[in-house]
Amino acid sequence: MAPVAIFGGGAIGGYVGGMLADAGHEVVLIDGWPAHVEAVRQNGLAIEGPDGTTLTRPPILHLGEAQALRRTPPRLVIQSVKLYDTEWAATLARDFLGPGVPFLTLQNALVEETVARIVGWPRVLGGIATGMNVELAGPGVIRRGSARFGPSPVFKIGELHGRGTPRAAQIAALLSAVDTSVVTTTLWNDRWQKLTINAAVSGLGGIADMALDAVHTDPGTTAIGLALIAEACAVGRALGFDPGTVYGLAPDRWLAAAAGEEAALADARTAFAAQAAKVVPGYRSGTLQDLSRGRRTEIEYYNGFLAEQGAALGIAAPTHAAIARIVRQIEAGELSPSAQNLADVPC
Repeated sequence: MAPVAIFGGGAIGGYVGGMLADAGHEVVLIDGWPAHVEAVRQNGLAIEGPDGTTLTRPPILHLGEAQALRRTPPRLVIQSVKLYDTEWAATLARDFLGPGVPFLTLQNALVEETVARIVGWPRVLGGIATGMNVELAGPGVIRRGSARFGPSPVFKIGELHGRGTPRAAQIAALLSAVDTSVVTTTLWNDRWQKLTINAAVSGLGGIADMALDAVHTDPGTTAIGLALIAEACAVGRALGFDPGTVYGLAPDRWLAAAAGEEAALADARTAFAAQAAKVVPGYRSGTLQDLSRGRRTEIEYYNGFLAEQGAALGIAAPTHAAIARIVRQIEAGELSPSAQNLADVPC
């Protein structure tokens, strides 16, 4: 059977590919970190988590070896690269797409339009992964902080046009070997909901050098998180998105809390506390992981994007702008992650 090709064999892509391989599916990973590629080839891919350790041996290619896919064209391409790698990765993958082969964007933020311009709109489906808490801990080692098959869907697979289709159902069924997977008919709203959550905590944990359980419980970070969520809700609403709920609260409730309404503030505190109970103690956000390793972050696609969109719409998003600015300063070596950075964030 033709393989599932996964462009990006890091935390999410490697986890998905490894667990699919463990379930008996044909997969091939393509990754740009030579040490990781060689470790997987020599020793296999170790996936650690609360359920134990799984050792799998999925085939993996260096980027320079991707031409091998011409001999075995994939039946599905899953893109799971960093957001700043979206365009070149989709351009590379396009060369190996046979007629009718679907392309799934298993990434954060709003990338589908960019990918569709490159590989063609009819091919593209959006994939959202939530709640896995996975980290590429080192070459050949992926660590997951949450148990599999919990009460909420991990994967949501949706068509860009918003209708359910057989291919969306087939991809969801495939990913159900990894964790709970469903078809969504509200992809764009789901995307905005995930963006709002990522932008509320990832950069915040990064600048403060705090694990996510602390971000959701510390009074200083929850006050900033509240402002971040309210600003994202306001911008999203102006753009026509409806995220449904964020941490179980409707946008109006977050906006009311940001305006100082006492009952809404109490609801927001309860929502943060409930989320803290779900977060793996000590788990670091993606932004903090990147900053700790001296890597480029995805901040421009989270807080930077929201601040930019707010400015274009005439909607103030100073909290997002501040988070983006401080992360840029840390990336440039001008600052270090520290709770002292919180003093420079308005809320």
